[in-house]
Amino acid sequence: MVKITKNLSLMASAACFSTLVFMSSCSKDAVTPTPESAINESSNARVGVLPTATQTSEFKIVTGGLSHGSINALNTLHGSIDQIDPNYKKSISWGFLVSSRMDMNGPVNKDPKRITDPLVREYVVGKFDPSDPSSKPIKTGEIKILEPFVYRDIYYRAFIVLEDGSTIYGNVLNYFDQTPIILPWKLQANPVDANGMNISIIKQGTIPAVEYGVVLSYQKTATEPINPEPTIADKKINAYKPSLGSYISYTQGNLLSIPIDFQYYQLYYRPYMKLQDGSIVYGNVAYSNKRPKITLK
Repeated sequence: MVKITKNLSLMASAACFSTLVFMSSCSKDAVTPTPESAINESSNARVGVLPTATQTSEFKIVTGGLSHGSINALNTLHGSIDQIDPNYKKSISWGFLVSSRMDMNGPVNKDPKRITDPLVREYVVGKFDPSDPSSKPIKTGEIKILEPFVYRDIYYRAFIVLEDGSTIYGNVLNYFDQTPIILPWKLQANPVDANGMNISIIKQGTIPAVEYGVVLSYQKTATEPINPEPTIADKKINAYKPSLGSYISYTQGNLLSIPIDFQYYQLYYRPYMKLQDGSIVYGNVAYSNKRPKITLK
């Protein structure tokens, strides 16, 4: 099955920390940007800090800056767990909430929280389960994760989730990138089998996807019109159902099967994906020839 990911384990070492305002100096420590947004024309960067943090006396988490690595020009999100409750022994997880856009006129959540919102992605950096001997307890220090997508505008924050579902939020940071490097998604159609129409993601692109499924064209009889290269103008089935923090991503061995609930004489289908910028990606076309069953009266 295609994994609609809630957790990422991608990590990347930083090439250097930027100052966020001028995006030029290298440092081992994140530099907290000033509360006002700033623009540097030479670096195409703008950063803003939004005062929306929610903390408790037992835990404190802070959203840090971005570091610019060499992995397809993707950035790494940074933060820090500054304070923990030494008496807390229950399940706990921590990571980042992200909302981004490629179109500056497109929708974005400027205050990302742990709610079911298709605009918000959740990246879990670590988790502790007291019933699992291999899991490691939360500790103070830096947290970071590679942001697998590019953007023109991004809002992100660090967070901690306690066992009862209550969430401790860090501050929100805003970053602008005028020249993101875009890499394409690659999709594949596989032959029909007893499970239905089968599709898979071969390679993850760098623009987030908002829909993923199949487009199809079929005949019920040999005389009906049919399109051998179906598009979203024909019939589409969007198989992606957003859930809390979920997003579409590539995982090794992924396969999505979409049941066939209709009779057909000929069938053409292929995977499609609608990206955040509104563009459509198609995979190869698969074909099936299956005469409808005859029902005797």
